[in-house]
Amino acid sequence: MPAQIAANCFSVCLLIMGAVVMGGGVRAGRLAVAYGGLAMLCLLLVARFFDAELSFVARGVAFIIAGIAFLSVNVVLSRRARAQEEAQS
Repeated sequence: MPAQIAANCFSVCLLIMGAVVMGGGVRAGRLAVAYGGLAMLCLLLVARFFDAELSFVARGVAFIIAGIAFLSVNVVLSRRARAQEEAQS
């Protein structure tokens, strides 16, 4: 039981850190920082993928959400970069 509590605390910490880093990267317009946050979230996803308590449906949904997050970050940052280029020209 204490091991499960420690694992859950680690998961929550990694989730919060990944979300904060990704949000900061998106707000600052820095793709590398945003990808760092997404990498943290994907690390959590991979770690939980091997958790025996999750069903295959939950695992599949989690991977779909991670893919949507990557695409969303790319779309937001590419639109911001394009808008900045147009403003400078």
